[in-house]
Amino acid sequence: ATSPAHRPVIGERGLTIRPMAAGSRYRALLLLVLSFLLLLLSLSFLEACLQRTAGLRSGGRALINLSSSGRRLRRVSSSGARIGDAGETSRALMPSDTRLVLLDRDGVINVDRGTWVLSPAEFEMVEGASAAIAQLTRRRRKVAVVTNQSCVGRGLITEEQLQEIHGDMIRGVRLGGGTIHSVHFAPDTSDRATARRKPGPGMLVEAMKQHEVNGDEAAMIGDTTNDMLAATRAGVKHKVLVCSGHHGQKRADEARRLGIEFPFLVQKREDGYLRSNKVGGSRGADRLDCSEVCAVLGVPEEVLPLWLVDDLPMAVNYLFGKPDRV
Repeated sequence: ATSPAHRPVIGERGLTIRPMAAGSRYRALLLLVLSFLLLLLSLSFLEACLQRTAGLRSGGRALINLSSSGRRLRRVSSSGARIGDAGETSRALMPSDTRLVLLDRDGVINVDRGTWVLSPAEFEMVEGASAAIAQLTRRRRKVAVVTNQSCVGRGLITEEQLQEIHGDMIRGVRLGGGTIHSVHFAPDTSDRATARRKPGPGMLVEAMKQHEVNGDEAAMIGDTTNDMLAATRAGVKHKVLVCSGHHGQKRADEARRLGIEFPFLVQKREDGYLRSNKVGGSRGADRLDCSEVCAVLGVPEEVLPLWLVDDLPMAVNYLFGKPDRV
């Protein structure tokens, strides 16, 4: 066997071993180090190219209107609360054992204009939603999207086209550092609804089973009464109603007219009045009749208690607090 400091040489008398000069050893070692660094740079460049390709179509146009894409985002939040703007709360209002966050799509993740999203070009992220999902990912919460999409049942688009929209959504969120672990959709129309279509609990139960959590370990964030009803029927303990949906601004205005400031926990006391809640700085909320408030907000009492917030960024920022320590 030859030592590392020697190399075989074939001469006239056969194979002989000559010592390698010290300078040659140093040059060989330097060449090895440079080759390794070049490999690392190549891998980094390849990863950057793949991430860029994930966010672009073949024509070079951005698929999803994300803050990380550099395009201007339309403001949809009425609160001005943004993750990173005002910092994170030091105390989580949502229990730390919440392992799965169920998200409605339209009005929570993307802007809801009251019509169906039929192509990736029509999918516009709610401002701050991508960053909020990234925060959930860093806090080790799994995220599952549960969405009614009767546009498939009506024949407006195919399931393959819907999967393309969702694929772009997942890749766009990934560019911002977040992960959507699963997407569940109900293609049936309201007149032929199955238990999977919200307010049915089917999709939520399906997601919880897939991710091996129970209702006490899950939270539902949605923008409609159907989202809250579905969560209640699925046994999801924690419910959050955002006001970033198509009719959300009206609900937010009505809440503030009553003196309620977000975030606000809508919870009924034994005497029928709202519990006092000082998280959002609300004054006099404990003097409001719970039934009247629910009627004004369009929320049935059976879904209480629930949190009322402006949008997904506020929900994540105030309700989940700082990331858990490793």
